[in-house]
Amino acid sequence: MTIPNRGSRIIRVDGTEYRWRIRRKPTYSQIVFQGTLTIAVECTEPGSSCVLLIDAGTTRPDACIDPSDMSITPGMIAEWISQALQSGWIPTQTGPAFKLERADPQ
Repeated sequence: MTIPNRGSRIIRVDGTEYRWRIRRKPTYSQIVFQGTLTIAVECTEPGSSCVLLIDAGTTRPDACIDPSDMSITPGMIAEWISQALQSGWIPTQTGPAFKLERADPQ
C-alpha cells in the first residue's frame, strides 16, 4: 500500500523522512459508530513497504456522535512514529500494516 502524495505531509524523525496522511472522508463506521481517527504513515525511502496505522485514540471531528475537538499536530505524529519504532515497526519490511493501538500523545 502506498500513501498518495496528494493530501499527505512529510515529517522527519531521527533523520528519516516519512509521509503521513489522515483520510479526507471518514468511513461509515467512523461517522456513525464512533470509530477512531486513523493516521497512515510510511517511510519515503525506496523499497519501504510496511505502512504504519496509528489509532489516535479519539473520534474524528466530523463524527455524528461525540465528535472530537483534538487537533493532530506534527509533534504528535513524530512521537507516535517513535513509539511504533520502539514497538517493533520496521518500515522497510514487507508485509501487513503495523498497527499502533491507542496512541498516547504527550
